[in-house]
Amino acid sequence: MPPKKNASYGALISIFLILAIVVIGAFYVWGERIEKRKAPLPTPAAESQTF
Repeated sequence: MPPKKNASYGALISIFLILAIVVIGAFYVWGERIEKRKAPLPTPAAESQTF
């Protein structure tokens, strides 16, 4: 039997959209982790001093 020549574009578009959403979500989570690393942690000595 010869292979089917008609491509199902609906399935291809769905797969592309799902992959795009996963990639965008991965970059979002990665960006959140980078932002958490940039924030300096407060030191207990700095919090206890009052002027």
